[in-house]
Amino acid sequence: MRILAQPEELPREANGVCLALGVFDGVHIGHQAVVAGMIAEARASGAVPVVVTFDRHPNAVVAPHRTPALIQTLSQRLRALAALEPAAAWVICFDEAFSRLTGAEFVQRLVQGFGRIRSVFVGEGFHFGHRRSGHVGLLREVGAQAGFAVRALAPVSFEGTAVSSTRIREAIRAGDLRGAAHLLGRAYRLAGPVIRGISWGDNGVSRPPTSTRMASCCRRPACTSAVPGVARGIGTA
Repeated sequence: MRILAQPEELPREANGVCLALGVFDGVHIGHQAVVAGMIAEARASGAVPVVVTFDRHPNAVVAPHRTPALIQTLSQRLRALAALEPAAAWVICFDEAFSRLTGAEFVQRLVQGFGRIRSVFVGEGFHFGHRRSGHVGLLREVGAQAGFAVRALAPVSFEGTAVSSTRIREAIRAGDLRGAAHLLGRAYRLAGPVIRGISWGDNGVSRPPTSTRMASCCRRPACTSAVPGVARGIGTA
């Protein structure tokens, strides 16, 4: 999967691109359905499958006090997306200037940057743009003019409840890592640098213990090492 700083970095293809838009924190089974649907349509039409995501959660810029704890670091998220095999991902630098784009301006940026867009895949509740002015209806309105289809997918359900990043965060905080794994479609993993210190062994000899500073904001639950099927220590999703 090629990482794009700008959409213009992707060579223009005659059959255009199919896009999947979203924050995709966790790349859970609902996100996977959106991306997989986009990739299937791109392959069927000969288009290039591209994921469009952000380098941080938008709330980190527009409403810092409401920024959720993230399930993954950016590098984890990109690895999880790459495992689904899109051709490229545009990782948008979500800064103050970008946050001021309206929904319509953002869609026009997609059209200008990628050229021919065949289809755009999103979750049906996806909002974007300044003050959440962009939504599925706006995508369809612009798509009708620009010639692309909009595929708005309903949430995937597990045990009768919609799968969401919020639900996964709650499961992790509660120590329900089996439940989180079902929603993610894989084991929940932590990422962070190993921090070394000094401790004393049973024989009185000092040795460097290890601990982890969590890079992802969902902290290690107390029961992590005791749950079968959950990766121990540091890993990447």
